[in-house]
Amino acid sequence: MKKGQALVEMMVGMGIAAAIMPALVTSFFAARGGGAQEQVRMQAQGRLREAREVLRLLKEANWTNITTDGAYHL
Repeated sequence: MKKGQALVEMMVGMGIAAAIMPALVTSFFAARGGGAQEQVRMQAQGRLREAREVLRLLKEANWTNITTDGAYHL
């Protein structure tokens, strides 16, 4: 080996690692946060499904459960 070749190889390796490391860290944190976001999305979809079901049931009831002698605040 020539004198100083190991130092140059170490510097090249550190440069490559410095270029790759931020991308790895960013992708790790993005993947970690994606799980929490997916959970929130699933809860929102469940609530939307439930609200849609309630509206469908109200529509099918033909509004027969509303009294005609009360005050309406529309």
